[in-house]
Amino acid sequence: MAAFVPGARQNPGALIFAGERGGPLRPNHFRRRTWAKAVKASVGLPCHPHDLRHSHASILIKLGVHPKTIQVRLGHTSIRTTMDIYGHLYEGVDEAAAHALDALFRRALETVKSRPEEPLTDS
Repeated sequence: MAAFVPGARQNPGALIFAGERGGPLRPNHFRRRTWAKAVKASVGLPCHPHDLRHSHASILIKLGVHPKTIQVRLGHTSIRTTMDIYGHLYEGVDEAAAHALDALFRRALETVKSRPEEPLTDS
């Protein structure tokens, strides 16, 4: 983040989002002055800053990012938390797993069929 936050290299405690005077943002001021206007002009109300977190996770799931990576990015202490919240978005993964196994078995069967038969011998 240091490349994007002015003065962050000199001041590791620099704020990523600062108020008009450089101090911490006041949540109510930010919501009223900036957030509500931007949301109303784009996606429409109601939309809360925390909704961005859910959008972020949902997009990562749709892109096929591994659940463990999503857990770490969201700061969940357990993969269970991530799956309890977002598991319903993994639609079709069981069917995809079944198709993948079916394809693997078909390739293995074709490999076996393409080999010349070897005579059975008693040892």
